[in-house]
Amino acid sequence: MHPHVCTCHYVRTLGGVPRVFAEYLDGGSLRDWIDDGRLYRGGSRRVLGRVLDISIQTAWGLRHAHERGVVHQDVKPANIVLNSRGTARVTDFGLARTARGRGGATGPGAPPDTTVLVTVGGMTPAYASPEPRVRAGPGGRSRGRPCHRGAGAISPGTPSRPGGRPC
Repeated sequence: MHPHVCTCHYVRTLGGVPRVFAEYLDGGSLRDWIDDGRLYRGGSRRVLGRVLDISIQTAWGLRHAHERGVVHQDVKPANIVLNSRGTARVTDFGLARTARGRGGATGPGAPPDTTVLVTVGGMTPAYASPEPRVRAGPGGRSRGRPCHRGAGAISPGTPSRPGGRPC
């Protein structure tokens, strides 16, 4: 368990469909906070502090997953949930991929030939780096783009806000 990753209590198949039973957070998703204006309440310094705080909490949650060999692949405002105090947790690892090395080892201790399979299937194109979208595969130059686009989606003056401009 990690304070910035949504807790999954269990997975059950009901009617032939896998169902995930995860913790409930009373604040809704970051998408909700953007759409209803909660993210942008207060003066510009307060808004900037809130945006940075949520971005950092999200990065901590993703780092926790990456250290365990899991790549989320669909980071977007709808997949960040918050409690009413603004604590952010990454959720919906349904499209995640794992790093697997020789013998099925995962994570930082895995053999050096470990790879991460990143496919375009299921990604949300608006939040994906360009390389997977054009089937060129993930390149070293793409590593900062998804985080940049994700942070850009919650910053004032972006397409999510009236009068916004692209990242």
